[in-house]
Amino acid sequence: MAISAERLSAYLSEPTHLMLVAVHEGEIVAQCAAVIHRRPEKPDQLYVDEVGVTSALRRQGLARQLMSEMFAWGHALGCQKSWLATELDNIEALGLYRGFDGVSSKVVLFEYDLSALQKPTGASR
Repeated sequence: MAISAERLSAYLSEPTHLMLVAVHEGEIVAQCAAVIHRRPEKPDQLYVDEVGVTSALRRQGLARQLMSEMFAWGHALGCQKSWLATELDNIEALGLYRGFDGVSSKVVLFEYDLSALQKPTGASR
């Protein structure tokens, strides 16, 4: 999917949204996006939302380098922990994430199409 300049600008204008990129020969070839997840009952956490490397440059350490930098940035911003999720069949991602000695949890992920959900009766904002 092509990057929209408007959506990128909106993303980067949020102070809790973080993005690192790797550039090769004037082209973005890798990126790591994260969000500082703030909750009232816990210290801030770094949620790594997306890590991607162009297929021609995979397995050369770019994703690992970007994640290491993102973890350092999150720590510098006061985050005590980081978390992420991936599909069980995403072998490349699993290998990368296991390389950081993180603890894997079994969870169930629910996704919702918000345009298809009906607004509950009496709900207001």
